[in-house]
Amino acid sequence: ADLRGTLQDIVTALRHAQASGRPWALCDALACAGRAYRILSAPAAAISAFELALRWSHGSGCADQRVDVLCELCETHVQLAEACADAPTAQLAASRADARHKARELAFEAATLARHAADPGWEVTVLLRLGDLMDRVGAHDDATAFQARALLRGATMPEPPPDAAAACGTLH
Repeated sequence: ADLRGTLQDIVTALRHAQASGRPWALCDALACAGRAYRILSAPAAAISAFELALRWSHGSGCADQRVDVLCELCETHVQLAEACADAPTAQLAASRADARHKARELAFEAATLARHAADPGWEVTVLLRLGDLMDRVGAHDDATAFQARALLRGATMPEPPPDAAAACGTLH
């Protein structure tokens, strides 16, 4: 019953997003649908939903939203590659290689766009996520490069402003 309610909520959100005509709303609703399809082990449907979300993210003008969708799409391809990991046939082995290659392309596109993120801390989070995803598909050099960039970016971020309460002393 929970799954059925969630799917109905997603369909409702898609209808509202279509009615609004706002690209960011359509992107968000489609990404939500993609995550649901991925949970349901329907990678082809998830990929289609994320690719549509990616198209709408261009119109939203929000680099952060686009990076998020790229990461979701990358994760879906990683899961697809993992599902074909013990490929008994040449066809499944080729599917695994294709999914791995696509995941890698998406990871590099997301990492490039993450440089324009509104929050440098979020960029670090994205890079660490991409590093984990690349590690899962055996692209260890890429994983290390993303993790190193995240550490470097984290080390060069400005210190956060002091807490207002701490700056003013203890209030009684």
